[in-house]
Amino acid sequence: MNRIPPQVIAVCLLSTLAFTLGCSEEENYDDHSDSFVTRLIEDISADHLEQYVNWMQDYDSRFFLNDNRRKIAFDIKNEFIQMGYADAFIDSFYMTAEWDDEIFDTWQYNVIACLEGSSSDEDICVMGAHYDCIVDEGDPFEYAPGANDNASGLAAVIEVARVLKAEGFSPKNSIEFVAFAAEEYELNGSAHYAQNASSGNVNIIMMLNNDMISYASGSESSWTVNVMDYENSSSLRSDFVTCGELYTELNFTHDNQYNDEGDSYSFYDEDFEALFIISDDEDEYYHTSDDIAANCNFDYCREVAALTCAFLIQENK
Repeated sequence: MNRIPPQVIAVCLLSTLAFTLGCSEEENYDDHSDSFVTRLIEDISADHLEQYVNWMQDYDSRFFLNDNRRKIAFDIKNEFIQMGYADAFIDSFYMTAEWDDEIFDTWQYNVIACLEGSSSDEDICVMGAHYDCIVDEGDPFEYAPGANDNASGLAAVIEVARVLKAEGFSPKNSIEFVAFAAEEYELNGSAHYAQNASSGNVNIIMMLNNDMISYASGSESSWTVNVMDYENSSSLRSDFVTCGELYTELNFTHDNQYNDEGDSYSFYDEDFEALFIISDDEDEYYHTSDDIAANCNFDYCREVAALTCAFLIQENK
């Protein structure tokens, strides 16, 4: 019989191996969760989220005109620094607001911490949440606990920043964690940030806005998150929901009725792709003095925070 030369056998074996590995890699990418992502999001802690919310609630009020607004911003900055974000900084801006027929000229304070990307491209992902709050009845200068709205979103931003730094994650694109001021007054903090990014030709490839993410009244099987998008971000929403279906037990809905009432709208207004992530349950304590940590569901909040974390990792590996 004819003998096959060894060189031909080697080539055939290498080709078969390459084909097999290629199929396996494609199958894993399409059909299975990534063990690295799973390991990191397991570190997202409901207890930590609760601690952060109580921390914010303990200020009594985070109303954007309160004298404590600068202290709150610097306390948030110092929290980022203690986590290892040595370059965390305050981005101050000046604004005029009318409240109860009185004109206030104030400095406001966004807080920014950056996890530097490894890519030479200057693309940025933003995970943001506002830290100010308000009550519709009563005196917001005196008491506005704002646990769900929006200490919960801020807690998710801080917790995801903590996990990614602690795990030594090196993202492809830089990730900026931003605590926005003055959302409750015409989205001023996010508008300032987004307008500066646009005028400075910063390429923000996605903005993930976490707002009111700790209210869930039903059982775990019914936990649902509303992911709002904009005309330019339907594809981003699709990818985000697919990621959520892979890494969480959350259900998803799509109601854009109020998508112009959160910080993500400021980014859409500057042509950046953005998503507004919010609990689907209507919060009966919204803008009241009963918006306190005791009325939050921190296991639900953990799932939403884990989803945002998973998506940031998935898109930046």
